[in-house]
Amino acid sequence: MARDRGLTVKVMDEAAIRRARLGGLLGVNRGSTQPARFVELTWTPKGRPKGTLALVGKGLTFDAGGLSIKSGQGMMDMKMDMGAPRRWWAPCR
Repeated sequence: MARDRGLTVKVMDEAAIRRARLGGLLGVNRGSTQPARFVELTWTPKGRPKGTLALVGKGLTFDAGGLSIKSGQGMMDMKMDMGAPRRWWAPCR
């Protein structure tokens, strides 16, 4: 999908994440059965750019951070960690 829209895609595996010293990502990922990935999408406009804009989104399938201290209602908001990549993707469409 990203390449279809003219974006370049870089996917870092766990070894690359470790080399980049993204320990927080690896720490959160310890509770997952799936390997961590860091995805970078880059768009380069045609012609001379007018400026630089960075959009950053954290996407987790489940973040158990604070699981033991959250109330039942607090657990309902855990899905919010999954929304950032979708919000980032909207301007790329």
